Amino acid sequence: MNNDLIIIGVGEGGCKIVSKLNVKYPKLFIDTDKDVIEKYNGLKIGKNTCGEYSAQGDINLGELSVRESKNDLLSAIRVHDEIILVAPLGGGTSCGATKKFVELIIDANKSVKLFTSFPFDFEGRVRLLKAVKTFDYLKQLCDVILVDKFDTSTIIQKININEIFENQDNLFIQEIKKICA
Repeated sequence: MNNDLIIIGVGEGGCKIVSKLNVKYPKLFIDTDKDVIEKYNGLKIGKNTCGEYSAQGDINLGELSVRESKNDLLSAIRVHDEIILVAPLGGGTSCGATKKFVELIIDANKSVKLFTSFPFDFEGRVRLLKAVKTFDYLKQLCDVILVDKFDTSTIIQKININEIFENQDNLFIQEIKKICA
């Protein structure tokens, strides 16, 4: 990887993972939710589409948010030739915005690599179906690295949901660092 690389977290999960990365490359945080953007000092997309809130699981709102914020997104990646997106799939922003953002990056003749994962079983079938459909579409467009889910079946002691997601984040970080080392 070269200095023209930027790492972008899409959606709350992607932003959280990218915030934990200790790399020499610039980072950007993109979401539709005002609170997430304030937390990570990122770029809010879909100001008119979503107001101050998230896409609330609605893929169409995520897509429309990218369309609405197209110029801001293009400006943010303008000087970068290689883009790494981090977006665990399942939500409206992670699925909808990621799809449209990948299309936008490709149309701008830039290289894009996506690090993603599927939702855990406890997150529900609806999120999984959204994620699978989005994944199938994206793997036709760009290089997609599917990060394995943290395996909870081998845990003997009790573990809470926050710890499960923390361990999943660490799997993402390990995979991204293989590329960014």
